[in-house]
Amino acid sequence: RRDHTKIGALVDISYTLNSVLAGLVSITAGCAVMNHWGALITGTLAGILYYLSSRILYLLKIDDVVDAFPVHGICGAFGVLATGFFATPFYYKL
Repeated sequence: RRDHTKIGALVDISYTLNSVLAGLVSITAGCAVMNHWGALITGTLAGILYYLSSRILYLLKIDDVVDAFPVHGICGAFGVLATGFFATPFYYKL
C-alpha cells in the first residue's frame, strides 16, 4: 500500500468509496429519528472519521486490507453515538 500523504501522490479511489460507505453505515443507526441535517452532519463526520482511523491503523502497522474495522467498527459506533446527539423529538415519542 502506498503512502498517500506525500505531495503529488495519486488519489486512491478506495478512500473515496469507503468514506461514502462509512457515511451510510453511520446513518443506519439513527435513520428513523434524525432529520436530514442530522443525517448529513453524521455522514460527513463519519467520512472524516473513517479516513483518520484508517490512517492511524496504517501508521500502527495494523493490517486491515479492506478497511473493514474503520468503516463498520469505528463509524458504526460513531453512528450510535450520533443518534443521541441528532435525534429530534418530532420523530420519536417517549
